Amino acid sequence: METGASFGGLSLESYHLNPNERINEAASRSWNRLTNAWQSFENASEKLPSKDIGTTVTRERWLLIRISHFVNDTVVLGVNFDSRTSEGVFCSATRHDLKEKLARIIDGKTGIKKLTRARVVFIKTGQSYDALNEIYVGSDKPYRISKYIFKSGKVKEEQKSSGIIVAAGAGSTAWYGSVVKENFDPGMKELRFVIREPYCGKVTKCNLINAKLGKDEKLYIKSKMVNGVVAADSMIEAPLGNEEEAEIGISPEPFKLILF
Repeated sequence: METGASFGGLSLESYHLNPNERINEAASRSWNRLTNAWQSFENASEKLPSKDIGTTVTRERWLLIRISHFVNDTVVLGVNFDSRTSEGVFCSATRHDLKEKLARIIDGKTGIKKLTRARVVFIKTGQSYDALNEIYVGSDKPYRISKYIFKSGKVKEEQKSSGIIVAAGAGSTAWYGSVVKENFDPGMKELRFVIREPYCGKVTKCNLINAKLGKDEKLYIKSKMVNGVVAADSMIEAPLGNEEEAEIGISPEPFKLILF
């Protein structure tokens, strides 16, 4: 029987952590994220009509956040159990053909598509979140002005706007697409960002309001807001107070989706 330092699962490498992180702190962060996600799911479930079995809200408030934010190397099969109410954009199976699709997986007759995810890292704490669709940075209230300093490439500006949206291809047909009116392949190794309703003045600038982020490129943001937030896929929300900094780039861990 192994004991002490020889016991497996006690090293930082076992949990894919950075050398300056602590296992108990990482566990606490993961626990907080999951409990917040579960609370959001329960709150939404309580508001459902009595005849609604909750398929859609389960996927949107729990399964999406559980899978797209915490699954790393696991390959995922999307199953649309109610095509009448769900688009099922990334679902390759339905409840009617699931048995057939599982047999094809066993026989190796499938393909895997790697969907690019965005990752935001908080500079002070090292805390990070991945998003399959988009990351929002701005005021916690949509009717308040978002103030920040951001740097992308050689451009550094102090801006006022309604916030920043950084999207992966999977989210380019959603919030980002409603602003820019364009979409791009979810498998492309790039992110695109847009400044929402930028204010151009003498102090605040708006020379850069829409651009791409390649493989090794980052978007650096320094908050000038007391009530700033970072939101991943509109589900995980974390504060970004005045003078706090974050960087956004491509996650090294794509979302692996089974296709037929």
